[in-house]
Amino acid sequence: MPAAMQMLAFILAKSQLLDTKSESATVNTLMFLIGLFIVGWSSVNAVRTFMLPGAANPTIGRVVFRIVQLFFLGVGKFMPSDGARTALYSVYGPFSLLGVYIVLILINGIGFAMMFWSLGQRTLTEALVASGSSLSTLGFASFTELSDTALSVVEAMSTTTISALLIGYLPTIFSTYLSSEQIVRTLESRIDNPDCGPNILTNFSQRNAPETLDQFWDSWTAFFNQMSSSHGTMVGSLFLRSPTSGRTWVQASGSVLDAAALSEAVLDKPASQSAQACLKAGAATLARSIHKVGFDHVESTGDPAKDAGVTRAEFDAACDRLATAGFAIKADRDAAWTAFTSIRGTYAATLEAISRIKYSPCLTIACQKPEKHHHLHLPIRHGRRLPTPGE
Repeated sequence: MPAAMQMLAFILAKSQLLDTKSESATVNTLMFLIGLFIVGWSSVNAVRTFMLPGAANPTIGRVVFRIVQLFFLGVGKFMPSDGARTALYSVYGPFSLLGVYIVLILINGIGFAMMFWSLGQRTLTEALVASGSSLSTLGFASFTELSDTALSVVEAMSTTTISALLIGYLPTIFSTYLSSEQIVRTLESRIDNPDCGPNILTNFSQRNAPETLDQFWDSWTAFFNQMSSSHGTMVGSLFLRSPTSGRTWVQASGSVLDAAALSEAVLDKPASQSAQACLKAGAATLARSIHKVGFDHVESTGDPAKDAGVTRAEFDAACDRLATAGFAIKADRDAAWTAFTSIRGTYAATLEAISRIKYSPCLTIACQKPEKHHHLHLPIRHGRRLPTPGE
């Protein structure tokens, strides 16, 4: 890389490209239009990134997040412990978001530099200096022509606008982070070891009246709906995480959804509309979040166990655990297994993908750690296939 940079500098010096002024009216017009297009493109990306909830995640955001992700994963390999690695990954989201802002500003500056050069009054070096002066709002470059002055004012205003968009966006994503942290802490204080679905159900059996379980599903339905709205913006909100917590909203969500799925498929009781609403909202939230990162849903493999990401042995262990806690289990366990895999198949792939991106592995329904858990690299192009659970 240093050798390539030295070669590029040598070629530019020999070609005297940086000392060239634009003298052709056709070239001037073309360069001005190209610069204007670049500025418009960066401005639209800034608005879509920081202002429009529900907008498709711009390609520039995915590219920056992917590059920063590779850097952090490389550094994380040298961390001495999981705690140090978690603390390192906790700053991945903020650094990536800052990287998006810097890239947008630099692209904006390049576009204005092309427009400064197209006016025919400066060399390419002087155009870059003029653009940098306006971009930084320091004013170290002099402007004598009205066209230069007007262009400088527009660039300074556009830079300030992008900065204001970022400043206005930060409270939104941090409020989302605080909301997710609050519901995770509430779950921890209400239920002992809420690491997997059976734990949640057994805690309610031992400490709470049965009717309060529907209230619990309703509270998580509201949380999922809130997360679905907030995670419709850029992926920055998805990657904010505590530097010390051993549990994230993704892990908690997996436990709650598994508990609701077990409640509906395994327990011998009437169906709960609250549990069904929670499952529907949770699956939609996870799918929406992973889609904004750049993944699409995985197609069904035809194997219910593979699509659900569970084995029959894990399912039987969870059923035995619930039976031991005093729950009435449906007599036809095969039918219960079919119903459970059908329900879990609606969210298993997205849950696994997000947990791998955040490196926050969820326990199985047998309350065991997964055998393997690797990072899932963010895609550059939108529409990448979502891996099957366990793939």
